[in-house]
Amino acid sequence: MDERVIYNYQLFVRFRRTLFWVSFFITTLLASFLLNIIINPDVNWSKTLTILFFYYLSYQLWGVICITWIKKGIKFSLPFLPWYGVVPKKMLSFQEYIKFETGYFLLFCLSLLLIIQFFPIEFRIVMFSLILVLFMYRIYLWIRVLLLNNRNIRIRYEYFGISVYKTK
Repeated sequence: MDERVIYNYQLFVRFRRTLFWVSFFITTLLASFLLNIIINPDVNWSKTLTILFFYYLSYQLWGVICITWIKKGIKFSLPFLPWYGVVPKKMLSFQEYIKFETGYFLLFCLSLLLIIQFFPIEFRIVMFSLILVLFMYRIYLWIRVLLLNNRNIRIRYEYFGISVYKTK
């Protein structure tokens, strides 16, 4: 069976993580941490890393909430966590994909407003780089799917990006 055909759906387009996104992910994290070490060498890092850890856990929690909102099974896989967090197990329709990603983004903004209260002022660069790293790739994919302008599609999250299928 051809890998391009899955359950009466034919592969329409694949959006892959390119070397640009991988390098952007790693460079943004490293540059922000190094810049903060240079600017604030005497700051307690354990408190900041604990806040970042709880923020990342809230990012995963919003994924679980958004998946239960669209009533799909949860796929918890380690390669997905840095890029997408928790993802749906089944393919999503166009409307479900928009609902899932929009809900994820809105809940992310809400948690950002709550967590910013606990963040030390010195670590704003780390916070904004984390925002860029976690959501720039998702927003990029969201815009690409919107530009397809095809309502008869199914979206599946994969390790390398997302695959968009259409009915035969």
